Amino acid sequence: MNFVYGAILWGALACVAPVIIHLVMRTKPRPMILPTLRFVRKTHLASASKLRLRHLLLLAMRIFVIVLIAYLLARVFLPEFGKASRENVPTALVVVVDNSASMEYSLDKQTALARGKLIADEIVDTLPTGSQIAVMSTDGQNAAAGFLADIKLATGQIDDVPQGYGDSAIASVLAKAVNLAGQVDLPAREVMIVTDSTAGALRDLNLSKDTRGVRFTVVDCGPVQHENVTISLPRLSSPSVPVGGEVTLEFTLSSDGFGGEVELRVELAGQAVEERSLRIKPGEVRVVKIPLRPRLSGVLHGVAAIKSADGLRADNVRFFTLHVSPPVDVLFVTTPAGRDDRTAFLTGNAICPPNGSGNSGPVRRRIRPDEIVPEKLEKTGLVVLAGAAGLSEDNWKILEKYVRAGGSLWITAGPMLSADSYNSSAARRLMPAELADQEELSPAMAWQAVDTRLPMFKPFAPGLPEDANPPLSDLRFHRRFGIASLASDAAVEAKYADGVPALLSRDVGEGHIVFWNFSPTRSWSNMSQLAGQLVVLAQRTREILLRDESLQTLFPWGREIMLPLPAGSARPASAKGHHVGRDETFPVEIDFANRLAYVPANRLGGSTLTFIVNDEILQRGYSINVPPAESDLTRVEESEIFEKFPPGRVEIIRQAGERTSTGDPQRLDLDLLPIVLLLLLVLLTVESWFANRFYKRPSEENET
Repeated sequence: MNFVYGAILWGALACVAPVIIHLVMRTKPRPMILPTLRFVRKTHLASASKLRLRHLLLLAMRIFVIVLIAYLLARVFLPEFGKASRENVPTALVVVVDNSASMEYSLDKQTALARGKLIADEIVDTLPTGSQIAVMSTDGQNAAAGFLADIKLATGQIDDVPQGYGDSAIASVLAKAVNLAGQVDLPAREVMIVTDSTAGALRDLNLSKDTRGVRFTVVDCGPVQHENVTISLPRLSSPSVPVGGEVTLEFTLSSDGFGGEVELRVELAGQAVEERSLRIKPGEVRVVKIPLRPRLSGVLHGVAAIKSADGLRADNVRFFTLHVSPPVDVLFVTTPAGRDDRTAFLTGNAICPPNGSGNSGPVRRRIRPDEIVPEKLEKTGLVVLAGAAGLSEDNWKILEKYVRAGGSLWITAGPMLSADSYNSSAARRLMPAELADQEELSPAMAWQAVDTRLPMFKPFAPGLPEDANPPLSDLRFHRRFGIASLASDAAVEAKYADGVPALLSRDVGEGHIVFWNFSPTRSWSNMSQLAGQLVVLAQRTREILLRDESLQTLFPWGREIMLPLPAGSARPASAKGHHVGRDETFPVEIDFANRLAYVPANRLGGSTLTFIVNDEILQRGYSINVPPAESDLTRVEESEIFEKFPPGRVEIIRQAGERTSTGDPQRLDLDLLPIVLLLLLVLLTVESWFANRFYKRPSEENET
């Protein structure tokens, strides 16, 4: 015995109400001194016994009425009480179509999705008159609006389910399908699942318990054997880079049963960057790294694609997006110094080499501390305090406003730097540490081994080619500042051998700050003699400070995207999106309170959001790819599929014509609603008659 709404049975606990009422309303005798009653004592006891029996019978009937009402509302039924031929049983059928990316696998010029639709249409055509059909898809784009009694309309809805490119599992919609099927008052209820039965499609699926008497049919339309070569999701060493800068695109090529030649092509902004032919073996995984040096500024979309004869083409193309900023201004703030202080000169040449200036590299400008004004910081990407003895409180406040708005600040120690100025109340709002006096190191001191996994030191990681950058272990330092205390949010990137911080960083507002507790001059270190370490470390620091590492540009298909608004777009006058591949525009939903833009992730490829603020155009781009999980075409064994469904309630079909209208008989559930309703009516009638007889007064009996 099962129930459609089993939770309502808790209402049967209301049957205690008649018990309480009978106990409260029970007549309690009042003792009286009437000696003559002893002559009728025996008669009284006999009458009391009959009265008690009537009370119990009436109480039992009222309890039973409440229990039957609970059973009536819970819709009690006996599962699989009878059998009937499928062709004679009207069925409530919910068709769940798996339209994830793996269903695009093509075999004999027919995709798994198209093959599954044909089998589903054939089964729907055999349903008897009176059946109702609803159609759903796993990506949620085709939610069932209701049941259809017209089979042609139903097959049309199945055929209209589009090929998707997400990785939604069947379990996410199957519970809704079971609930939908159970709401229809038809003799048979069934859920049909059209899927390729990959591990990803059936993940988290567990219907081993009974589900309202619903039966299941799995249309397994996936290939028994497959060949697939996959490009992994691309990785960019940075999502943003200035014009002329270099960023590395990295991805892997992997083969699952496929072997042969593949043609690789990488494009950026419609221009070919790399073209090569590769031979790949079955089971091989190959890492591909391609340097990108964009010469155009703006949001640039790229694509990495291979041409091969494998079955799944969805993972043969990957998209990526790169934000390229115009050549940036690097503003050096220095104090006119004597001939002994070459901190600004050495640092400046390392950050902006003379042959790197111009249109393809950062532009170096130089000012004195007293020339720091907001107007000179408006178009500045990086401010460097190299050999600046000290700044006024107003200067520090201007720099703080600049950093909090997203600017970058780089501070280099040197013989002219005044600890008092850099420890002022305004300066400490930016400085990663409070400085102590200068210290002379004798003998010269090296650094502790740095963590080459940190972004700052990745160019010095081991395992690079033979012409890799020279090691940092060769560096020796003669002078430094002592560190009195660290800011609570400061990060120590490198330490001297005795543990004193050597390189620190800090985030303030939307900006970044780096402090070098050393100078490249000979009186402070041997960096100017080694040169290689200085240039690599300086340019790596410059890259990190000029990048917007908070940018996220790669997203999987099928999930809503939340993008932070560009700096300066507090109240955009308008915003729209443009999809490159389809050359179409789409609306953008803006949440000004949280400074987020919401867009649906239902367009493969690159898109650009354009914000217009006071006639200024601000842009942010992103790319959408097929989730990597959809490249795994590993199939679930038949025995595992049966374990995921209630015993005896699932059928697997792999070929058209496997199920006919005269197939296995449909086991029907017996709805006990009419029986329970009849019992309830009879009991209410008997209870009413019995109560009227029971509570009839003696005078009424005499009158009758």
